[in-house]
Amino acid sequence: MMPLLVMEAESSILISLRDEDPAMVVWGLTPVETASGLARKRREGTLSKEGARSAMTSLRKLRRDWMEISDLKTVVEKAIPFPEKHGLKAADATQLAAALLALGGPEGSGEFVVLDGNLRRAAGREGLKVLPV
Repeated sequence: MMPLLVMEAESSILISLRDEDPAMVVWGLTPVETASGLARKRREGTLSKEGARSAMTSLRKLRRDWMEISDLKTVVEKAIPFPEKHGLKAADATQLAAALLALGGPEGSGEFVVLDGNLRRAAGREGLKVLPV
């Protein structure tokens, strides 16, 4: 989400993907994770106060249009095996579980936009097409 809100190395590719298919489905905790990332950038001095304010405004606009997966109980149940199976941290395990839930259906049924290497590998092993390629 961060490269859609602040300029990063991956921003242009993710903006391009979003422009090709603006329908976004995200895990319900993504806004909190994103706010945390923006706060970290502020603490590190890599994002100005105005930049953070602008990014939060953009996040609010994105949230109006995306579909949010908020079924906590189902996501948690699906995520429980992923730390052991794929070596994922809790947040990544729930991201993967939410993606699988959102795509509903058999393995290999959809595309998952993700940059994190461990999460990309786990998603691929779970049958998702991982973007960007």
